[in-house]
Amino acid sequence: MVPKKVFFSLKGLDENLRVECNDVDFCLRAIEDGYWVVWTPFSVLYHKELTTRKAINFLEDVNYFWNRWRSRLEKGDPYYNPNLTLASDEFSLNLKPILVEHHGPYLLSDSEMTYSKKT
Repeated sequence: MVPKKVFFSLKGLDENLRVECNDVDFCLRAIEDGYWVVWTPFSVLYHKELTTRKAINFLEDVNYFWNRWRSRLEKGDPYYNPNLTLASDEFSLNLKPILVEHHGPYLLSDSEMTYSKKT
């Protein structure tokens, strides 16, 4: 969920991405603009890709997306657990685990639980 004001300030979904990657592109633009993107395992979403559209060449969208975000994506996801593999999308364990220093959880204060930009 995103407030309407934020959605329009980011100019919505990029219409050059007709099917693939438009949601990820939106989130990356939100992060770039200073907003937090929060994920919860407790939500259930239903997505029926292409149920109302004709077949489209997904590769055009994927190529456009990678051309736009390649430098950021090649650095890796700072929030992805390094002990999970990048070789598949099944989130299975990495055969060569990486040890990282743990700094403990960060709890948001009441004032931080808003739709404001990061400071």
